[in-house]
Amino acid sequence: MIPDPRRVPTLRVEEVAQALGLGRSACYEAIKRGEIPSLRYGRRVVVPTARLLTLLGLRDDSAADPLDDEHCVVERSHSHTVTQRKEVRPREQ
Repeated sequence: MIPDPRRVPTLRVEEVAQALGLGRSACYEAIKRGEIPSLRYGRRVVVPTARLLTLLGLRDDSAADPLDDEHCVVERSHSHTVTQRKEVRPREQ
């Protein structure tokens, strides 16, 4: 069972593999191919719970995070990658 994303925002790859009935290596390969959404923090890989539920059709889009991937800013340094969500509002004319 996949937990409520408000309570558990990300899952370990091992937890996702178990929930999907995959082996750990198969889950990492699916992440690498882009079939399973993921975030990387240095060497650590986690899967956003809300995006996984949406992918599986277990959560409707109206309950999804209002900020999608278009509103993410990715900052990279030599030691880590940080993804920040920022709300982008249209300019008033």
